Amino acid sequence: SKKASNLDETSIIMVGRLVPVKGYERVIGLAKELKANYPNWKIKIFGEGELKEEIINLIQENNLNNITLYNFSKNIDLEYIKSSIYLSTSYSEAMPMVFLEAMSCGLPVVSFRNEGAEVLIQDGTEGYIVDNEDQLIKITSQLIENYELRKFMGDNGLRKAQMYNPEIIKTKWLDLIEKLNESSRGKL
Repeated sequence: SKKASNLDETSIIMVGRLVPVKGYERVIGLAKELKANYPNWKIKIFGEGELKEEIINLIQENNLNNITLYNFSKNIDLEYIKSSIYLSTSYSEAMPMVFLEAMSCGLPVVSFRNEGAEVLIQDGTEGYIVDNEDQLIKITSQLIENYELRKFMGDNGLRKAQMYNPEIIKTKWLDLIEKLNESSRGKL
């Protein structure tokens, strides 16, 4: 993104397919905490998928008017910029591009522990990795209450996202291919 969030929006964003592996049911406890103690804060979920009706029902059953589902956005960077925290409740991720998207917009990332989170988030630097819903609530509350912490992590995330700039990745791939070519020439 060419712009970063100012991190003063009272919005948490989630982006992804609405499928079981994404663990959206794990956001309910946090939404209840927000409703009770941070009533201005909202959770925005962008995505489509097989669990859409189930998630809508879960939101309604818990009377959570602070969670809103949206369809995918072709301009998701504008939605990141209008948010202050990125949240992932996934059980499993490989290389979550949404983390890099969020980081490139200056958002701190909070994620449940999984392979992808451990690759992209240095816990306490670009965001936090949590192991359970109680930790999710505690950590998210800290970020809500501390703008400077959000800013620190958002700035670190911006720097990390720059490491994955397409030009940098392209150069690394070309260097690797050249080294492999040189190595194979020497064996002929």
